[in-house]
Amino acid sequence: MSSNDLGPWFRVLYPHKQLIKRLLKGKCELCKQSDTIEVHHVRKFADLATAGTTPPAWAQVMANKRRKTLVACRACQDLIHARPAPTLTQ
Repeated sequence: MSSNDLGPWFRVLYPHKQLIKRLLKGKCELCKQSDTIEVHHVRKFADLATAGTTPPAWAQVMANKRRKTLVACRACQDLIHARPAPTLTQ
């Protein structure tokens, strides 16, 4: 389904259509699984980096995409919120 199929109101009601397109793909941007997906969000890019430490893999993916959002499956979302942050495999 393209934005043209949704009509001219799509641009007005959904200004963040890139995120919607990413959600409609239905795949985790970390592990590429198509399980239940969620959106992980950070307030600002500075929240991705902790001084003196190497950022976790998910933060590096967000930084490389230059996005404050990440479409993730439930398992990856749990890993993101785990303490300490484990390494993610792709």
